[in-house]
Amino acid sequence: MTKAKKRLGKRTESQKKAFAIVQQNRKRRQTTDLNDSGISSDQESPILNPAIIPLTTSATVTSTSLSTIPNTSSLNPALISANVAQFAVSNANFTANSDPPKSSGNETDMPQPAPKRMKYNKPSEISSAFLTGRRILSLASIGSGLIDCLKHGRTCEHGESISIEKEVLVGQKCTLHFGCNCGWKTTISSDTDEETLPINKALPWACTSTPIGFDAVTSFLNTLDIPTPNAEAFKKLNEEAGTDILQATELSMKSAGEEEKRIALEKGNFVKVGGKEIPAIAVQTDGFWQKRSWGHSYNSMYGAAAIIGCVTKKVLFFAIRQKTCYLCSKHATKGTQPKPHVCFKNWDNPSTAMESSIIVEGFQKSIEVHGLVYNCFIGDGDAVHSSLLKAKIYDSYEIRKIECINHLVRNLNTKLRNIATNNLKGRAPGQITREERSRPGMENRFQRVGLAVHGAACYYNRLGINDVNIDLLTKDICNIRYHIFGRHTNCQAYFCKREGTEPDLVPQIESSVMWKLLGDALLRIANNAASLIERKNSNLVESFASVVGKFIQGKRINLGGGSLYKSRVASAVLSFNTTTFWPAEAYELVHSRKPSILWLKRQKYSVRRRSQAKKPAGKARSFKFGFLRQGDADYGSNPTRPDLSPDQLASAILRYRETLSVDLRGQLETEELTRTQSDNNLWFEERKKRMTASMAGTLFKMRSTTDNTNVLKSLLGMQRIQTPAMEYGKLNEEIARLKYEQVKGLQKGAVKESGFFVSLEDGIFGASTDGLVGDDGILEIKCPYSIRDVHPREWVKKKDSPIVFTNGDYKLKERHNYHYQVVQELHVTGRAWCDFVIYTKRGMIIIRVFRDDTTLRIWEQMKPVLERFWVEDLAPELVDSRIERGIPQFRAPSSRKKSQKVIALRKITPKTALKLAKK
Repeated sequence: MTKAKKRLGKRTESQKKAFAIVQQNRKRRQTTDLNDSGISSDQESPILNPAIIPLTTSATVTSTSLSTIPNTSSLNPALISANVAQFAVSNANFTANSDPPKSSGNETDMPQPAPKRMKYNKPSEISSAFLTGRRILSLASIGSGLIDCLKHGRTCEHGESISIEKEVLVGQKCTLHFGCNCGWKTTISSDTDEETLPINKALPWACTSTPIGFDAVTSFLNTLDIPTPNAEAFKKLNEEAGTDILQATELSMKSAGEEEKRIALEKGNFVKVGGKEIPAIAVQTDGFWQKRSWGHSYNSMYGAAAIIGCVTKKVLFFAIRQKTCYLCSKHATKGTQPKPHVCFKNWDNPSTAMESSIIVEGFQKSIEVHGLVYNCFIGDGDAVHSSLLKAKIYDSYEIRKIECINHLVRNLNTKLRNIATNNLKGRAPGQITREERSRPGMENRFQRVGLAVHGAACYYNRLGINDVNIDLLTKDICNIRYHIFGRHTNCQAYFCKREGTEPDLVPQIESSVMWKLLGDALLRIANNAASLIERKNSNLVESFASVVGKFIQGKRINLGGGSLYKSRVASAVLSFNTTTFWPAEAYELVHSRKPSILWLKRQKYSVRRRSQAKKPAGKARSFKFGFLRQGDADYGSNPTRPDLSPDQLASAILRYRETLSVDLRGQLETEELTRTQSDNNLWFEERKKRMTASMAGTLFKMRSTTDNTNVLKSLLGMQRIQTPAMEYGKLNEEIARLKYEQVKGLQKGAVKESGFFVSLEDGIFGASTDGLVGDDGILEIKCPYSIRDVHPREWVKKKDSPIVFTNGDYKLKERHNYHYQVVQELHVTGRAWCDFVIYTKRGMIIIRVFRDDTTLRIWEQMKPVLERFWVEDLAPELVDSRIERGIPQFRAPSSRKKSQKVIALRKITPKTALKLAKK
């Protein structure tokens, strides 16, 4: 009697019927040829990755199917795996292409067990007669297991009886046991040594990085017909994964602190604390809660806060506060005493005080953890600063706070909206009448308030941050209410030129309630003039808060009174500090080894995607105050205006060109007002009108037939892409400037900041240098990302190098874009020489280029080419913009139109192209 018949005798009647159906299906499949499976012999073998495969009760390996596979002795392992994979698909029912077992008419008697939730630490065995659904198996294990079956089937006389005997589930780890009647056995499993993590440990990592919880992953797996984990087991696995994630987070924040410290040391930023000089940095801080407050209920059970370095833009510290513990609450409800456990409750005070407590803790640990002093922080209007001053973190050293300008103006606009809608809070001097709010132009006047605050802050920021300018800014902000209602006697020249152009409405309104409330709102923001003049914002930490919101699932669910909330916030830190696919870096930090190739590929993709993300253009917001709450009227469509005629366009370009010309005074004024360069909106506005030195080489070498789309987008500021190379260059530029001063024996600060120079010769040319040296020199600094770890002299050996070494000295290649940039800078600024600096951590090369006959000859060659591009390509968009009118394609001279047509045709679908060809 066979083993199968012995087993059959011990089963119930329903099990016997089910087993009979299984045996019948096996016999039918033994007579089935390879082609009957739906896969022809000329098809490619399916690719097996760590795969999800369906299991049926008829998974039998037959001698007939074995005969269809070539002799393994003549095949290499790759071919064996491919053939075995095809064999498995066609004969062992491992893919969806296999035919399901035919009905025997008595399916109602068959047992249909639902997928069970398996405990991860206790194996559960399932007989082959009851296998159902799909399983996740390792590709390596599938390949080796099937090859074992193949080899045994060729040598054993009972080879046709090889089948799945049982399945052992330990959590999500599945082990399929194959056996032969001769007693031979082998297994196929979910885990081998080739995967990054065992599947039971990988599951909570995947859930955290997604992020989803137990209910979501259970629904996901059930939909795929995969057994789901046990709730208690999943909780324990989550706690284990959380420990690893927290460890990786600590290491990531430690690394960010080391980078901040290195930069602070190179810049020479120190403060004296306790008699010792310690590197000092500026940070941004903010808090966030698990529950939405909706402006009234500030009673969240969980809260977190973070400290982010302003230079590296990475999280240096985070912590959470928790007002509940799951086990303690559970036993308190029952009136019993809980067993000894790790209690996660660490806060009994009001939820609103969580942020201050965490930030104070982070400042207290700054020296111990990072060896840094947080001498200045940027935040919103909360009580954090007073808590820090009370704590006396750094002995007698007083930490300075800069209020976020965005929060200040937003709070001002909120007060203005309350005035506009008569939604007054607190002790108001009275109600605002409908007549006051229905005056003509009130919406426009209130919109000008926020813009005026920003404009005044920007102006005095350019002049310099000192007590005199802070006082002047305060006066100008208080004067805004007079300005918007037509009285300009106290307006500064920079502020407006409206005197005498509009009626003075102040006498009509100065006795009203609205006038007093408007004055109170402006006085409140004027008191923060010392912060406004800095023009700093807390956008970094606001961005981090949005990442936290993603990982705590949008504040929509309660993450429980355990460790889950902390591990989710830690995951947000890793995502913010590294990439969106942070598990790869976290695994490497914790285990000190590389993860699998799949993880590394995903990490590389995430890095590339983040580096190519476009920086949103800084557009002024239009804030609606809703006077009288009247609905918007529908005035119909807004048809696109056609282009100006050629004659009109030529006249408009000529008039516009005249406005760009400047005299010496205008040149100096523009340069002074744009000295912060990329942090200054005026700098962007001035340079987008002109041919800049940084684009000179590209435009000079550009063919007349080349499409102008990408170049115009770059010139007009439509492509503000921030790459790692650009971040690196900006970060190290100031360090290179300090090193240059040391090498040249100059005093610290001898190299002055430079703004945007407009050419006195022709206003369509401009240049921004990296520094001004005395009255005769300029500085141009390059910090190449590609050679950041070697000395600049190593760059000479590379083909893309802009420098050559001849006659014992370094020189710029005459045909390189950097040389054209220096030439234009020299002739636009009128300076005598330019020091071209190449800087890395390993050293520096300084090349001095003089303004002489050689550079003049090159400049005379460049000018007509650049001028032609400005007149034919850039100026038409400046005076009659197509983009603003919704037309996606720029104008182009006839020589470029052919290339534009080619590019446009590349975007046409094959179906459309066929129609065009027929026409």
